[in-house]
Amino acid sequence: MNSNYTGMIVGGIVPAIIFGLGGIFVKASNQEGISLNYLILFSGIGALIVSILAFVLFEDKSINVKSGIYAFLVGATWVCGVLLVAMALTKYNTPISIISPLNCTACFVTVLLALIVFSEWKNLHIVRLVIGTFLIVFGAMLVSTSFKVNKMQKSNFANEQFGSEYSIGQK
Repeated sequence: MNSNYTGMIVGGIVPAIIFGLGGIFVKASNQEGISLNYLILFSGIGALIVSILAFVLFEDKSINVKSGIYAFLVGATWVCGVLLVAMALTKYNTPISIISPLNCTACFVTVLLALIVFSEWKNLHIVRLVIGTFLIVFGAMLVSTSFKVNKMQKSNFANEQFGSEYSIGQK
């Protein structure tokens, strides 16, 4: 198999499945009553255990200050993302089936920054990349509109946003 295809499977498809499972685990933890601080703590413990296993299993152990800082930022941004997903689940009662596709729009940020910061535009078909990325973002926006809102929720939203004179069922 071509190494590019192997890289897409190992770095794209398998992590997508793993991150998808992670979203389910976040939702399950919230449904069982975990607080946000314990969710982050136990997520960190899980990450630490997997990190120790990877450290033992992989032979290459190179690091420098700059690469260590970037690696730290990977963990920090991941924790912030998980925290916000959990907050949306608990505080705003947003379904994970809506949140997860919206998370996929992160590809837009990654693609844009990779093209600029790492000059990846030199070795890629930009038109295909841009069209595919926009289709993913458009799909996520479409999914986000699939949330069913009942008449009472619409009325409450109208009251909060515009005052009671604009709410449904009021004259």
